[in-house]
Amino acid sequence: MTIIDFIRHGEPDTHIHDDRLRPLTTRGQRQSHAIATNLIYIPYTAVYASPAARATETVQPLATVIGKEIIHDDRLLERQMPDWVVDFPGYVRKQWTDLTYAQAGGANQSCRFRRDTKRLCNHCHRMGWLRSAHMERL
Repeated sequence: MTIIDFIRHGEPDTHIHDDRLRPLTTRGQRQSHAIATNLIYIPYTAVYASPAARATETVQPLATVIGKEIIHDDRLLERQMPDWVVDFPGYVRKQWTDLTYAQAGGANQSCRFRRDTKRLCNHCHRMGWLRSAHMERL
């Protein structure tokens, strides 16, 4: 049986406005090391990450301790963000409270979840991990 674990990135440094370059804070780095410590004995066959710095930094300690290279995939990038939002923490809280909320130029969480689920299922189908009957439900 194939098991896929999704790991949310650690705390990002929201002072950096470029979504792809935004690194982890010191707290986020501690979170990434805690992930590695807690998951070191899981027999992962691969580690995938978005090319966003915070995503790569989150899984790097885990990839290092289990001896895997990180496979970057643009399809794992997060939702479309509008121009920089002054109250970024408030914006994020609102998006997680109301999954249909999006500012002009951005995407909401609900659309992102549907998109990501479909992408994951398509990938699993291509890998032979999911039968066609399941795909018809998407």
